[in-house]
Amino acid sequence: MKKLLIAIALIVTIIVIYFITKPADQKSYSIIKTKYENLIDHNFNNVDIFLNTSNELILLCSDFETKYSSSEKLNDVQEIKSKTKDYINSQIPIFVNSDVISLQKEALMIKDTSLLLNSLDSMLKKIDYYSTYTQLNSSRDTLISLKEKVLFCLLYTSPSPRDRQKSRMPSSA
Repeated sequence: MKKLLIAIALIVTIIVIYFITKPADQKSYSIIKTKYENLIDHNFNNVDIFLNTSNELILLCSDFETKYSSSEKLNDVQEIKSKTKDYINSQIPIFVNSDVISLQKEALMIKDTSLLLNSLDSMLKKIDYYSTYTQLNSSRDTLISLKEKVLFCLLYTSPSPRDRQKSRMPSSA
């Protein structure tokens, strides 16, 4: 009789735990799924907002994996997490390449060389940061090439020290 009561108590405990945790994991999964759909459907104009939104979703997925490791939705959440990481890797180059193209167009209009070089350096730093997410070698190479051309033109068009001296040629007058 004692064993039967223990078995019944154990079954009741399991059922109670199941019904207490099931709605929470379902609710969390619903939130994750909705955030993922919004991420995919949203047209982001800013890479930083895109990354913050994506990273928030990845953190929610990781939190779900920790809290609900035996949930029937665990595989779905892991798939969403993986797809989000893939989406980040596919979108960052698009954002960065767009910025690089804009900077190349601006380079044609910027008359102040130091301003242009500062813009190029700033963009290179951005690329280095975003490279922690995905490879951006072609964008980086394009900017470095543009910077080298600007520096070469600056060097080529700068007056030499001799140009500042008076001419050594005798005057014909």
